[in-house]
Amino acid sequence: MTYNFKKIGKRIEENRKQLGLKSADSLSEAIEEQGAYYSRQLIRVWERGEDVPPEKALLIMCNLFQCDLGYLLGEYDCKTRTNTDIAEETGLSDTAIECLKEMNDESKTVLNFLLEDEALWVLLENMSKFENAYKNYIAALQNQLDNLEDEDAAINQAKTYVISDAAKGRMKEYCEDMVIRNWTDHVHSKYKATISEDKRREHSAKSKQILHAQLQEK
Repeated sequence: MTYNFKKIGKRIEENRKQLGLKSADSLSEAIEEQGAYYSRQLIRVWERGEDVPPEKALLIMCNLFQCDLGYLLGEYDCKTRTNTDIAEETGLSDTAIECLKEMNDESKTVLNFLLEDEALWVLLENMSKFENAYKNYIAALQNQLDNLEDEDAAINQAKTYVISDAAKGRMKEYCEDMVIRNWTDHVHSKYKATISEDKRREHSAKSKQILHAQLQEK
C-alpha cells in the first residue's frame, strides 16, 4: 500500500491538538514520558508530511491518541478498525459510535426502545421535512430578490420582509412546531389506549421542550 505522507502528518497534528497538546514541544514531551525521545524539530517534519515517523514513534502516538496504527497511517478514517466497520454499515460518525459505546445500560435500553419504535422514524422524517422546508423557504426568498429588476426596490424589499431575520425566525419556528406536532400526534394516537389524558399532556409538554432544544442547535 502507498502511504500519503501529508495525510499522515495532518493526522498527527490534528490528534495532537485534540489531545490538548498545543505544540510539537508538548508532543515531544508526551512521547518522552513513554520512554522515547524525538525532538520538536523532527515532529514538525512529520506534521508537515516531509517524512514518516519510525515504527516506535508511531506505536507510542497510537497509545497517546487511543487509535489503531491503520488510522494514524491514513488507511481508514475512524480511530479503530471496529469503528470503521460499524461506520461503513451504519453511516454513523466515529464520535457517534464512541458515544454509543459509552452509554450506560439504562440508556442503551431506552435507545433500543426508540430504534425499534416507529415513532422515532416519524420524528426523523419530520425533522428532515423541516430542514427541506426551511431551505426551500430561504431559496424562494433569495429568488424573489434576484428577480427584482430595480435595485432600490430590492433593497427596500429586503429591509422590510424578504430576507429579514425576523421573517426567517418565524418560518423556522413554524417548521419546528410542525415537526413537534406531527410527532406528538403520532405518539399520542399510537399509545392513547394505554396512556391517560394527564400522562399524554405531560408527555406532550416534555416532548416539546426536548425537541425545541434539539432543533435550536441545528
